[in-house]
Amino acid sequence: MTYNFVPFRWYGNHRDLLEARHRRGELDDDGLAEAIEELDRRHEEMTDRLDRAYVIPGAADRDRSS
Repeated sequence: MTYNFVPFRWYGNHRDLLEARHRRGELDDDGLAEAIEELDRRHEEMTDRLDRAYVIPGAADRDRSS
């Protein structure tokens, strides 16, 4: 992820794609609802990670070994 990541723009773009698929008949009403639920879950997960401090994987293990 880059510093240019804008969660609401990412969400809006993906939601627009899902609604376009619904209009084309690729998703029925239930499929759209399920896809939006999954999109909401992913968005929440991403924004939750963005709200925390960045931690380099394995850095805590290296600190303990010093």
